[in-house]
Amino acid sequence: MDRPDINNKKKKAEEFSALIKQLDYCPEKLPEQQLWDLILAFEHETFFTFKGLEFHYSVKGNEMFIDRKEKSITRSTIRMAAVKALEIRHGGEIVSGPKKLGTFGASYLYPIFMDFGLIR
Repeated sequence: MDRPDINNKKKKAEEFSALIKQLDYCPEKLPEQQLWDLILAFEHETFFTFKGLEFHYSVKGNEMFIDRKEKSITRSTIRMAAVKALEIRHGGEIVSGPKKLGTFGASYLYPIFMDFGLIR
């Protein structure tokens, strides 16, 4: 049985995904605060990289720390990767893997963005 808190998080992610779709994946209209709120909400949840490696993250200030890495991913890098994903989707293409995001930490951001509905 799912935990109530994860159901609430999933609902927030679905709402975010619907909003992104409603905005026609327009990069200029990225709801950045809602994206950051989701990043905060999913802190410590389990994710899997494109290659199937399990990871978790924590947030301190405006930085995301992945348990598999020593370096952090900054909020501005997360925003930049989200904008890139939306640019690709707005152009009618598919974000087929982390390399398409073209930024540091893409292998971790890609599955997170998948869960948030930013990438399909």
